[in-house]
Amino acid sequence: MQAFAPSDVTTLPATDVGQTEATFNGSANPGGAAVLTHFDFGTTTAYGTSTQEAPLPVGTVPALFADATVTGLPPDSTVHFRAVARTDFVTVDGAFLAIDISV
Repeated sequence: MQAFAPSDVTTLPATDVGQTEATFNGSANPGGAAVLTHFDFGTTTAYGTSTQEAPLPVGTVPALFADATVTGLPPDSTVHFRAVARTDFVTVDGAFLAIDISV
């Protein structure tokens, strides 16, 4: 049995950054697999919080995905985030990026 895995998982810059919210963006090549995506985020690179998982379309290469706007981010802080794509066999993390949240 061959296990397909996502590749080229890329964390893209956040958009719509506000005083306590932002939209995280990413892309990945699903590699023929059924892939679930989410974003890890927090005030350190230990993250601590993840968005809800969402399916990535199998046939689109690369597939762009944007999570719903994340609210409740701590004001006057730096928030680290990364895109994550996973199958039943493997989890692939994108590089981390950071945004400054200021009031």
